[in-house]
Amino acid sequence: MKGFYNYKPSKTTKEFVMKFSKDVVETTKGYISGRNQNNVPKMIMDHYYGKLGELAIWHYFTKHLNKEMLPPDFKITKNKSFDCDLKHENYEIHVKSQHITSSNRFGLSWMLQKWDKLVTNPKQNQLYGFCLVQEDESVNILKIVKADDIQYGEPMLEKLRANKTVIYYDRNEHLPNFML
Repeated sequence: MKGFYNYKPSKTTKEFVMKFSKDVVETTKGYISGRNQNNVPKMIMDHYYGKLGELAIWHYFTKHLNKEMLPPDFKITKNKSFDCDLKHENYEIHVKSQHITSSNRFGLSWMLQKWDKLVTNPKQNQLYGFCLVQEDESVNILKIVKADDIQYGEPMLEKLRANKTVIYYDRNEHLPNFML
């Protein structure tokens, strides 16, 4: 799927993000394994693709649109945060990334905690940025949409339905891009 903007990270950027992803998993393993996720290589790649998505959206705003925005946070802490990934003026952007192999296997979708405030009580200034990471690790930004417009669905796996909800792209593809 082609997005409205494609970001191609440099080799140096990819190496930096991979090192960060490996380091951050050491501090989040316990939290993530508490959610029945014990596959450390997958955890690393999830962090990696997520940060590439954040960099793609940051790059789009700062380099393409010439807007001011703080870069993605690369600090490593032991505290899990549900804060936004990026901010622009009054807007909070929550970046959701998926690798194309996962998209081909499960459909273009992003899983979230059912009780996340962004799901249960989204604010007018909260946005989702949806990204698809390609085989060459370039990132297509598919959409930036208002969080309170999103339609959620149930996970395909019944065992996840008690705690998870899913954003299926095909159910939200009609939403207009929110341009700041």
